[in-house]
Amino acid sequence: QALAYFHRSLTIYDRLVSPPHSLLGMIYENIGNIHHDKNDVDEAFVWYEKAYVMYEKLLPLNYSDLIQVRMVIKK
Repeated sequence: QALAYFHRSLTIYDRLVSPPHSLLGMIYENIGNIHHDKNDVDEAFVWYEKAYVMYEKLLPLNYSDLIQVRMVIKK
């Protein structure tokens, strides 16, 4: 059910904020986390990539969220 809530929140935030926005990156990362927990690594990778692209536009390269997503993608 968490996945459905994150997709719903993504729909709402897509209308409220303009990309790039950190909230969108956090939602992408959380959707990736859910897919990762379900062992759906291919789908998790898609969402982690989206989060990384969003974070990369917003955050310094040494920022913890950016580093964390980059490490997950490399695995």
